[in-house]
Amino acid sequence: MSRRRETTPDYFQSRVRARDGRTVYTCTLCDNVDIYSYRHHATGLRHQTNLREHHERLAREQRQRIEMENEGELNVDQGIVGGEDTSAENSPYNLQDDLDAISAAFAGIVEPNPTAGNTDEEFGFEDFVNAKLEEILCQEDDAMYGGKPKEVVQEDPVERSRWFPFKNKMELVGSLLIGHTHSMISRAIYNKVRAVMLICEIQLPAWSTIRRFDGVKDTPIEILHVVLLGFVKYLARDLHDNLTELQKEEAIGCLNSFNTQHLKIPPINAKALLTHIKILVGKEFKISIQAAPFVFFKFLSAKRKALWTALCQLVPYIFITKIDNMDEYLLRLKSYIKKFIYHAMKATAQWANKPKFHHLLHLPQSIL
Repeated sequence: MSRRRETTPDYFQSRVRARDGRTVYTCTLCDNVDIYSYRHHATGLRHQTNLREHHERLAREQRQRIEMENEGELNVDQGIVGGEDTSAENSPYNLQDDLDAISAAFAGIVEPNPTAGNTDEEFGFEDFVNAKLEEILCQEDDAMYGGKPKEVVQEDPVERSRWFPFKNKMELVGSLLIGHTHSMISRAIYNKVRAVMLICEIQLPAWSTIRRFDGVKDTPIEILHVVLLGFVKYLARDLHDNLTELQKEEAIGCLNSFNTQHLKIPPINAKALLTHIKILVGKEFKISIQAAPFVFFKFLSAKRKALWTALCQLVPYIFITKIDNMDEYLLRLKSYIKKFIYHAMKATAQWANKPKFHHLLHLPQSIL
């Protein structure tokens, strides 16, 4: 059976070597090297790179040749009609020139079109931001000095409560901008940020509104996450991790027999409470605090018992529902907090790095 003659691909030349009669190939793109298999060579990185550069070079030469032909066909003298130079209108359109000009203009390097206007001043991205900034300031002046009144929009109380103590989400964003950059941001810089956000249809509050907000004084301590899901959870996990298996079984029995009638809660699921100690919710940690003196104290060392005693005194006092004498309440609350922090630091100093222990010190200020 006759074999079909194989065609040598582009950029390869074949020849028969005289000394052994073997067919070898020469790659014209790779310095005329001799190879035995052009298929294997064509998949190599070096050949692929040379092939890509060759195609790019051909494309550049083709583009330059077309541009030279276009320039040869156009007569500059014919571009002058009636004493007016129309050569710019008759010149071939180049999209890349326009893209380069736009990129340079937004980068603030050059003006978009030096001959388009009747002024020598450049207009870059900074000018565009300043124009928007001026528009914002004019709107604020109109609203302040008897301009067109704004329409009153009825706020959704549920939506507003999501961002408490802020009025809305944008006030929170503005406060974060200043809060994280308070050492370097100024009113002028903040106004420019507002101008950029306005282009994105995001309206940040005015500088004066944000500056009136004090992140420490105006943000109350949220006792659910600071207390029950904070240091109470830390101590409950620590207690669970230090119990032996025998002690855990005994604790489950004590919890099952614990009378919850006076607490007005259903019977305790003791096994679930101890088994899933790391994924409990706030009300379950509150139950643990109420039952701790009767169930867990016998498993604790002297230091841990003093710590848990301070904890069991503090937590119910935080969740008190009626305060008859505010001065006396705050005085005793500060005393309980200091006592708890003292025993916590004696038990293990690693808790000193927990932010929620520090937040606890500011709880009396939030109550005032």
